Amino acid sequence: MLDVGSYIEGLTLLCVDSNGNWASRTPHVGTNSRMPQQLVCPRGLHPVGLYGRAGSYVDALGLICSDGIANIPVAPSFGGSGGTVFSWECP
Repeated sequence: MLDVGSYIEGLTLLCVDSNGNWASRTPHVGTNSRMPQQLVCPRGLHPVGLYGRAGSYVDALGLICSDGIANIPVAPSFGGSGGTVFSWECP
């Protein structure tokens, strides 16, 4: 879950098992905003990376999902329009 304003203000990672059942939750880092958002891979896909924009702050964040064959950026990304584009994918 993301706390979003003009940049990413906070982050919590919610994990599910291979059946889609809730498994665990990380501690929240950052602040809590008035506009929480969730990045979720569609059914049948799993997260393999992140993309977004960053400078001094993480301005926007999106999720890259995979079906095991192709990696797919999942829209929308959340956050502001500042910063430089980045993309990180697991090898």
